Amino acid sequence: MNLLLAAAWLNRDHVGFADIREFSQHCWAGAERIDRDSAAMVLLAGYAEEFVELHAGTAVTASVVDDFLKQIRAEAVKLRTASDESDAAFIDCLNRFAALRASLS
Repeated sequence: MNLLLAAAWLNRDHVGFADIREFSQHCWAGAERIDRDSAAMVLLAGYAEEFVELHAGTAVTASVVDDFLKQIRAEAVKLRTASDESDAAFIDCLNRFAALRASLS
């Protein structure tokens, strides 16, 4: 998976926990390739895994999952847009997303 495919995959109305796990696995597989999108794939995979782990074994409403889907989709789109813009914009976006994720921990 790469950023283009990740953004397309996330362009859904609803997902379940199994879907989020699958997305994370695809992102980890995409991160194994050493290319421009690798760091973004690691961040997206980690974000998806953290969500699943945080809510594992608890009842979660569809709106919580839908909100997560909106958030991760927005991040993937920002990363994709920044990647198309320039190296500097992409690095800034990666750093912003990493900082955001760190602040949530």
